[in-house]
Amino acid sequence: MKSKPFFKALLINPPGVALAYRNAPFGAEGLSSPPLALLQLAACSPKHTKIDLLDLDLDPKDWEARITSKAIEYNPDLIGITGDTPMAYMMRQAAQAARQGAPDALLVCGGVHASLFPEEMLQDKNFDMDLTGEADMTFQQLLSGVDPASIPGAAFIDENGEIRINVRAPLIKNLNDLPIPRYEAAQVTRYKGSYFLEDLSPSAYIESSRGCPNRCSYCNRTLFGGLFRPKSPERVVEEVFYARNAGYAWVHFIDDAFGQDPDRLIAICALLAKEKIMIPWTAFSGVHADLDVAEVYRSMAAAGCRKTAFGIESGSGEVLCGAGKQTDISAISKSVNAADAAGLETIGYFMLGLPDETTKDIDATIRLARSLPLTYAKFVIVMPYPGTALYNRWEREGRIISRDWRLYLFHNIENPPYRHPHMGVAEIRKFYFRAYRRFYFRLGYIWKRFKHALAKGSLLRELKIVSKIKWFKS
Repeated sequence: MKSKPFFKALLINPPGVALAYRNAPFGAEGLSSPPLALLQLAACSPKHTKIDLLDLDLDPKDWEARITSKAIEYNPDLIGITGDTPMAYMMRQAAQAARQGAPDALLVCGGVHASLFPEEMLQDKNFDMDLTGEADMTFQQLLSGVDPASIPGAAFIDENGEIRINVRAPLIKNLNDLPIPRYEAAQVTRYKGSYFLEDLSPSAYIESSRGCPNRCSYCNRTLFGGLFRPKSPERVVEEVFYARNAGYAWVHFIDDAFGQDPDRLIAICALLAKEKIMIPWTAFSGVHADLDVAEVYRSMAAAGCRKTAFGIESGSGEVLCGAGKQTDISAISKSVNAADAAGLETIGYFMLGLPDETTKDIDATIRLARSLPLTYAKFVIVMPYPGTALYNRWEREGRIISRDWRLYLFHNIENPPYRHPHMGVAEIRKFYFRAYRRFYFRLGYIWKRFKHALAKGSLLRELKIVSKIKWFKS
């Protein structure tokens, strides 16, 4: 493969979120924010490269035809496409559509799934190259004209038609060295987010760290590894300020281990309060459920945090232990109650069908959800994504029955791609609907939400959302 600099690049995000939640019983409102990975790549691009972004999650209608039209109109010499495991087939469809519009462009893929399966992504010749691992700097090298044979993590088809995969680059040690994501590159005003996770739109994702030292069996750490690599509080606040000035009205901290270092989190909050950057935010993921220091939640509330999420997963301590989750039920309860006392809306995430789970354990999960002061609860079925310890275990045990990646969706309750050790599909499906009904169909909860929505002026919107939800199996 010849090396050359690239002057026009088109970055594409296929409509994975839009289509994944389209038929989900409880996917009435999916979160809609610009794809952070592509904004980061845009920021890392050399000055000579003009970048355009096509985010099809904004509108999935006729998305393949629109890719072709955009490629014809923009005429890029490089097209980059990202996506996770359930989107793998869409990435290849996107590449085919892009090839029709720009036949001479270099087609590059990246992301979690592409990092796991470079041979799969390259074998049908839809893609010319796959950038595996953290691609921030390798993408910059590619655009600058570095020989692909010398780019760490690059996988490509060589002159002999063979797939060549370079050793990945080391993880970026100091994330402060990365440029701030180019938040203004997105069509900012078009993003309308989830009512459950934000009260104002548009919203932006912010990554204050990478890497998670925990060993949860269902979590994929393919890209960012297990070493916690935080940005400095000053850099985090700078990114919040930048996003606000780019037109965003809300931010979501999405890193895997946002609460890993409570002292750093308190320092971030102190700087946000000091600089008076009064933009509301959500600790969207990675806030440890065993983070039980009330001071942290008070600091978060004072700094503009309005909502915080907890990856609770199960009401059984044994199931949590078996899944590698380093917490216990009492710590979870103490943490959620502390956040509630600080005035934060609380969101609990639960997984049904973890590997050692029985129907008795799921009942315990539902009881725990009902006992906690949660504003919202979200229940999904466990999904053994490639690259996780759970996938490897179930593959060894012969429980993975399909590698049709389109089935790997958290709300796929009809035909999940595995056989559970203790429960059948019908049983898991029954508990999925039961969990939602038993949490939300409580008179006390309904009355509390009614008063809250009335005071907030959002009653009609909440009623509209509720009306879209499929509370019973059809």
